[in-house]
Amino acid sequence: MHQETWAVFPGEIDESPALFRVDVGWLEEGPDTTRRWWLCVQQPFTSTNEDGLGTAQALDHAAAFEDRLVPLVEKACSAIIVGTVTTDGTRTFCFYGKTKAGLEAAAAAAALGSKVEVQVEDDPQWEQFEETLAPDESQFRYINDMTVIQQLVENGDTLTTPRDIEHLAVFPSAGARDKFGDWCKKNGFKVANAYKVDDADRDSDDDGDDSDPLVFALEFVHRAPADIDAITPMTTKATDAADDFGGCYDGWQSAIVKGRR
Repeated sequence: MHQETWAVFPGEIDESPALFRVDVGWLEEGPDTTRRWWLCVQQPFTSTNEDGLGTAQALDHAAAFEDRLVPLVEKACSAIIVGTVTTDGTRTFCFYGKTKAGLEAAAAAAALGSKVEVQVEDDPQWEQFEETLAPDESQFRYINDMTVIQQLVENGDTLTTPRDIEHLAVFPSAGARDKFGDWCKKNGFKVANAYKVDDADRDSDDDGDDSDPLVFALEFVHRAPADIDAITPMTTKATDAADDFGGCYDGWQSAIVKGRR
């Protein structure tokens, strides 16, 4: 049975700001081959602001439309909703269904007389999901950062107080790890600890099999508030640098800081 995993992340479409809400659980499971029809319903916003993402009133209207639309399309097309895309004064609701029959009637019924557009494509391999909805590497970084931030908020962290943000990266050799450590010192990070993942008590300079994949770990820190605007630029450049040295950035954590709101 499919396990829904919804993520919200920003992006751009034709140089316009966009906001994606996607069930990324399908990226692990692969396409539901019983649902081959890509079904989209696009609704224009009733009002927009400068970024084209909709005013608060327009977003409320879109949410009410979604509440009506989803069960109608699910029933008419034996469909599942897989994502939404908000950009340039519109929100598009994306489904995969077993049939395309009934989509237009369902969309019209949900619209209550307002204008909507529908798109249908035979897409058995779910190529549109990959091309239209799936996050790229930088968007996955944003999703992962927001996951940690949400956990902090749930535990009472107000995010605004600067604290040590603790990062981890892993590498295929001690040499690659040390070169990344040098990079850290020049790019706003402080090296905290180096060790071999399969034997944390072993001195990192001990002889070992440097061909083992990604077992040489480096913990490094920077000091900042735990909000997305402060975190993601640092995790993005650490991710890119770790990749340049043949390694992998493995995420971050922070102590919970319950400062004043």
